[in-house]
Amino acid sequence: MITGLPYWRFLARPWKLTTFAVAAAGLIVIAPYTGDPTWDHVDAAFMSILAFGTAPWAVETLYRAVRDRVPRRQTFVALCVWLFSASWSYDLYLLVRDGHYPVTWWGRPFTRLAAPALLLMLVVSLFIASFLVSFLTPSR
Repeated sequence: MITGLPYWRFLARPWKLTTFAVAAAGLIVIAPYTGDPTWDHVDAAFMSILAFGTAPWAVETLYRAVRDRVPRRQTFVALCVWLFSASWSYDLYLLVRDGHYPVTWWGRPFTRLAAPALLLMLVVSLFIASFLVSFLTPSR
């Protein structure tokens, strides 16, 4: 359970914190050089923190949901947490920071690059999810 102390102890292992720190620092440092005016140090930092803190639980919950081992309500919460940490928090930040949603994004879902980008995001997410789930499974 994400609210339990064992989960946070699981995340607080030195090698995981070190890996997180290196990856987050990399994202934060390169943020202004991406060429995306909506991407900055702040969203790179909070999205890194949200992903590190919620992804293992969300992925495990969704994995267990596929095997019918968790209630549907918990599956729904895991989906919302995943979407919030990966997207909705970024959108909310842009709305608060700029006062509006970027005009350049209105046509984005309909561009010819949207489908390959979404497919790549799905493949990468599934790879990361399978990697994280392997660490969530207790050793026997």
